[in-house]
Amino acid sequence: MRHYNLTFKVIVVFMFLWLLIAILAKAKWYLGPASFQGTARAVGEKLFTSYVYPFEVVAILLLAAMVGAIYMAKKEVLK
Repeated sequence: MRHYNLTFKVIVVFMFLWLLIAILAKAKWYLGPASFQGTARAVGEKLFTSYVYPFEVVAILLLAAMVGAIYMAKKEVLK
């Protein structure tokens, strides 16, 4: 049973890393100051149109970090 858990975890980590690398490879990087207007509306439009996939990946990563932190904190309290 323990070996199965380790195998599953390794597979999940490699799948996550593959997805992260694939998204980062296709992401549009810095285009220069001429392509950006500094208003809140412009930031929102860029974030939810051109950068929606990296934004979603960061959101999922932060959610996983929060869940992991809560799990680790509760585990220590129960001991």
